[in-house]
Amino acid sequence: AHTYRQKKLLMYPGNELLAASFLGIAPKNPWTIGANGAGCTAVESEDQAQRYTEGGVEREKIVVTGKASMDAFYQATTDEACAETRRHFGISEEETVIVCAVPQLGEHGQLSWEEHWKEIEFLLSSLAEIRGVRVLLSLHPKSDPQQYQSYAERYKVTIADKRYYELLPICDLYT
Repeated sequence: AHTYRQKKLLMYPGNELLAASFLGIAPKNPWTIGANGAGCTAVESEDQAQRYTEGGVEREKIVVTGKASMDAFYQATTDEACAETRRHFGISEEETVIVCAVPQLGEHGQLSWEEHWKEIEFLLSSLAEIRGVRVLLSLHPKSDPQQYQSYAERYKVTIADKRYYELLPICDLYT
């Protein structure tokens, strides 16, 4: 049982828990991944390793691996990679760059498409008022760049064809 907000919780329905216990196959600690029969557990950081240890995982079973996407981000921060990204978009070293993560309110059904486009229009018109900056739009993979192209042209912003983690190292403002 686990206590959460002064309530006792069972990981499994009582009959399954009793049967697994009787058969000797119940996990020692069902609340923590890796606290049972796993030979090792990969975690992203020492902080996460500490939380797992506190949750019952033996420290010898924990391997800190880092996060693969952070490796890609680190590579994108090199001077060479930043210079290449700027060249790709025709942005000089002196130019200020805003990267805008475009909300996908229509794509996720949070707004009707009509309301979504009104929001996008407001966002891009606001960004267009900022003089002397380059604006790169980072679209969610679920978004169709063609749907945004006319807005990008109207407000003189660029739809980025690179992942956001490649854009972050060159931006002065991320919104």
